[in-house]
Amino acid sequence: MVRKRADLRGVGGMMIEVPREEGRQRVGGHPTEPTSWFYSVGVSDQTTQKRIAEFVKAHGKPGTAVRAVVEPIGRAGARIVLVGADGAMGDVMAKDVESATKAVDAVDNVEQAEWDRETTAATKIGFEHRRKMAKMQS
Repeated sequence: MVRKRADLRGVGGMMIEVPREEGRQRVGGHPTEPTSWFYSVGVSDQTTQKRIAEFVKAHGKPGTAVRAVVEPIGRAGARIVLVGADGAMGDVMAKDVESATKAVDAVDNVEQAEWDRETTAATKIGFEHRRKMAKMQS
């Protein structure tokens, strides 16, 4: 679908495209929402580190590192997916892959990971989330 109009808004010094109402696409039966609220690329490196540390405090265990997978997401920056010792998952956004990697390295009890067998097996996805994802597929 070609968007007829788009609104360009600055977020943290970066320009991202936010579709207007008539330009929304439908994904899984649900209209997509403008993404300006989701991409918090304007946050500082210290804020990113603070958010990672908060996740570690809530979902980490002594002797077991929280896994962090850094994923580039194009112009919007990088996504840090955290997998806690209890299987919980969390997201933190960063302005680029380099900043995300530095933030992960700066926080204690966090290790760089990839989506390998061990990381995937460490996640625990609850029934509610599975049901929500099943509804989006139909």
